[in-house]
Amino acid sequence: MRKIVVNGVKTKLSERDYKQLLRRFDIENTEELINSSWLISIRCICGLHPPRSGHHCSQCPFHVFDEFGYGCIRMLETLKLNPSYAKLSRISVHWTYPTNRSARTEITAIRNWLLSLEKVR
Repeated sequence: MRKIVVNGVKTKLSERDYKQLLRRFDIENTEELINSSWLISIRCICGLHPPRSGHHCSQCPFHVFDEFGYGCIRMLETLKLNPSYAKLSRISVHWTYPTNRSARTEITAIRNWLLSLEKVR
C-alpha cells in the first residue's frame, strides 16, 4: 500500500494500483503515432475499480479528492502536477509534437511524485 495525503485528505493505493500508475506515467511506454503525436495507452486505475453506482470513478481511491468528478485530476491540480501539455483520459495519456518536450517533463514529474510515495502496511 502507498499512502497519499494532500491538504489533509488521505487515501491509500494498493500495490496493483501503484504499479498501474507507474506504468501509465512511464515515458518508456510511449508509442509514436503517425500524426506526429505520442500516446501512452495504459488505462487509469479507475478502470480497475468498477463503479457500484453513479459516476464511473466512484470506487477509485482518488475519489476522496473530488466526489463529483475526476478525483485524480483534482489531486494533481492541488499538487500543481496537472499536465497542461499532455492530455489525460481514462484510457491513455496523449500529446502532440509541438508540446513533446513539455509533456514529457510533466509526465516525468508525476512519475517522480509517485516514486516518492511512502510504502505502508
